[in-house]
Amino acid sequence: MAPAGHCHRWAGTEGERRVAAGREQEGVRGGAIFLYGDVIYSGGKKFRQALKSHAFQALVPLLFHLADSCPEKAKLTFLRCAILLKWEFRKELFRKLAWGHGPGAENDIFIYMVESNFNSYHQFLMQALVYLDSPNRRLKLTAMKFIGRCGHCPIHVKPQSGALRSTGSASWAPAPCPCLPPSAAPPLPPAGGILQDYFSNLCFYLKKDDVKTLKKYFETLRQDPDSMSRRFCKHFSKDVAELSQYVMIF
Repeated sequence: MAPAGHCHRWAGTEGERRVAAGREQEGVRGGAIFLYGDVIYSGGKKFRQALKSHAFQALVPLLFHLADSCPEKAKLTFLRCAILLKWEFRKELFRKLAWGHGPGAENDIFIYMVESNFNSYHQFLMQALVYLDSPNRRLKLTAMKFIGRCGHCPIHVKPQSGALRSTGSASWAPAPCPCLPPSAAPPLPPAGGILQDYFSNLCFYLKKDDVKTLKKYFETLRQDPDSMSRRFCKHFSKDVAELSQYVMIF
């Protein structure tokens, strides 16, 4: 006879079981992130250079996991990576991770990451693309917001982080919000994202194979059954086409 706790675990509706399974997965993932942070923190001088490489590769995944329902472990590990990499905005980042809330804090953390890793924007973009194909909808939406954010949704507001380095490419024509149905989307200027705010840098550093990969992921989004994914693809497809033209020239 199975233990009572085991029977209770699988009781209830299919939806309840999915919720329970999702929470269990988040717990396992949170534990793995925490252990990774311990390795980053206690690796010692001997492995510091190798750990820096690992920490850099983990930045985008950790940033996306800050959107988890329980992000505390991701916050600590993200901060440990920033300390190891000696970010310029470590103190500001600590304050945002510890006490910041809402879209403004989230957007500032994004800015601190990209501005502390000058000329690495193309690598961040390529890492984020993988999550456009994620079965986890929360991670997928977070990746979309990282790549291209509109001016309508609350989570997409411009940062209030002071005088950071400005690397935006140009002024952009008003466009509808891709995260809402067309009827509910007033024409508002986009708030950026790595695809637009760092367009000039991407033109210089992306390779032809990178652009092919970018277009492949956008083509997948074009055929996605999720309407939000299709709207996102439609909204930013012109930027991808323009980026492709510049990269193919050089």
